[in-house]
Amino acid sequence: MPELLFPAGRLVYGHPSQKIHKKDNKKQPMFKDGQPVMVHSFGVAYPKDVFNSTVWPVMYQAASGAYGGQQPPPHFAYKFKDGDTVDRQGKPYANREGYAGHCVVHFETQFDLLAYRINPQTGGWDQITAADYKTGDYIAVRATVEGNKPADPTHTPGLFVNPIGVLHVGNGQAIINAPSADQMFGGQQFALPPGATAPGAPPAMPSGAAMPPGLGGAAPMMPGQPPGAYQPPPAAPAAPQYAPPPAAPGQPPVYAQPPGVAPAAPAAPTYPPAHDYVASVTGQPVPGAPPAYPMPPGAQPPR
Repeated sequence: MPELLFPAGRLVYGHPSQKIHKKDNKKQPMFKDGQPVMVHSFGVAYPKDVFNSTVWPVMYQAASGAYGGQQPPPHFAYKFKDGDTVDRQGKPYANREGYAGHCVVHFETQFDLLAYRINPQTGGWDQITAADYKTGDYIAVRATVEGNKPADPTHTPGLFVNPIGVLHVGNGQAIINAPSADQMFGGQQFALPPGATAPGAPPAMPSGAAMPPGLGGAAPMMPGQPPGAYQPPPAAPAAPQYAPPPAAPGQPPVYAQPPGVAPAAPAAPTYPPAHDYVASVTGQPVPGAPPAYPMPPGAQPPR
């Protein structure tokens, strides 16, 4: 089956390092032998010129190969979305972060999927976890692309785009695929339930309780008031002023440490910054270092 190292693109939904419960076309969770079907499922957006030149030819070849080199049927599922079209509900994909001007490829596998990042210090590969990158970052995916012509004509033919490994290429603005607060609560007004106060207001006092001084309660009683009246605590005595000892005749003044104050510690020595002398001398990359991937527009170098 064809295998392709996809170009660097932006992760716009899902997470390669997390498994989710797979759902069918009716959005119902899928089970096999009584066990939930768990998959790595995610989408990566590619600029259309990049998609058309590097991804689409491989996809079409795999699709037509399932039909003996002939044109696949119109309902063939190619496993990508044109970000400038609309979904089944008629809503523009362009309203979603990262879709406009891109084609979004859907990757999915039930097998374990490892993710990596190039270590800039060693030039080697660091295996990373879900906590090390996020939806919205830029990744490169190696995957198999295989056309499927089901024997049952009621089943939809389509591509299997199964990821084998993921490389974190660059950081991007985080994408949170959830309704916004305005979508969930905008235009709604809610009456405060009995006993509730508005957010940010001081807490309500129990009925019949005396208000403390400064919040509307009675001022504290002063000396000379009846026995048992409130008396404020005495003020703490002021700390004594420190004065340096007098200097000896003909000598400069000596500034001794105040009582109870430890002398200042000597400053730590300053060390020269670390330096890669071998790289500076040869001017060549470290032997065996992986190739550098081009940074997509808007991406930042990985941490």
